[in-house]
Amino acid sequence: MKIDMSPSNVKRLSGDKEPHWVLKTVFLNILVEGASTLYSYRQSDGIKYFYSVNNKKDYPEQLVYKKYKQTESTIAENKQFRQQLFNNINCENKGIEEFTNINYSEDTFVKLFKSNNTCAGSESVEYTNDTAKKIKTVYTVYAGLGNMSFGIKGSTLESGKTNDLNYSAGAEIAFRMPSDKWEFFFRGEYEKMSSDITYKFNNTTSRLRTRYKLDSSNINFYLGPRYNLIINAANKIFIDGAFGMNFPFGNIENSTFLFGDPPNSTSDIEIKTSFFANFGVGYVFNDKYGICVRYETNRNMFTNSPTADITQISRVMLNLRYSF
Repeated sequence: MKIDMSPSNVKRLSGDKEPHWVLKTVFLNILVEGASTLYSYRQSDGIKYFYSVNNKKDYPEQLVYKKYKQTESTIAENKQFRQQLFNNINCENKGIEEFTNINYSEDTFVKLFKSNNTCAGSESVEYTNDTAKKIKTVYTVYAGLGNMSFGIKGSTLESGKTNDLNYSAGAEIAFRMPSDKWEFFFRGEYEKMSSDITYKFNNTTSRLRTRYKLDSSNINFYLGPRYNLIINAANKIFIDGAFGMNFPFGNIENSTFLFGDPPNSTSDIEIKTSFFANFGVGYVFNDKYGICVRYETNRNMFTNSPTADITQISRVMLNLRYSF
């Protein structure tokens, strides 16, 4: 069987783009068996992957990936494996663009071959050793806009809320289980909130009004689980939930006035740490690019403050994500 014996150590790379083929007898490890079968071969400088297809390949053929020196200071990559997959592991007749970002990795190949076998009407037998697979750490950054609902609930106030846009940005570290389906994450986020609302008092015809003006920057922390629904090698949907804690840096200004007149009294109400729940559903492409819709439950930021009123702050968010 032909195997590429090109060195992968950066110091030993050659300037030849093409594989250095050698006829060699090796023992391949079967990863996925079916109409299309995926193999791996581990050697001292890394892992190489092979494939065979019923009625097309009589023997396993290597998926070609090779680093080489384009110049003395530039390293390039021969990613012929993407063309091989497009030509041979493509029962669904996907366009070439679906293969241009595929990584040379076991997780990616396993998902692709299983999906291809399902399309071909063939069962896949996956040979895995989950106890040997390690928990994977995934880092993600994100940013987005939120529709924040703001209101004050008090026994003497009429009910009502106002909606304003706010923005947030953050970073996340997730620990992905060997099955790739479950993750547990910790997220830190910066959030900017700004809003104001004016209330009449209950059961009165008085022209007296009270106004609450919110202006705060917040640091939020989240902790929770996530479930990944893997569609195929490049696409997945996730749902998650988290316990959230909010640390505000700001206040709510409260003023009272007669309707049509300037305020006759103004005071600042200190806002405190609050707790809430956060739920999200999202889509991820190629395990890197994602979009997520989130809902966050009410926060009461008047805890331990000298008022019987409570804040009602919730939001719906749209975030763009990038993982690495």
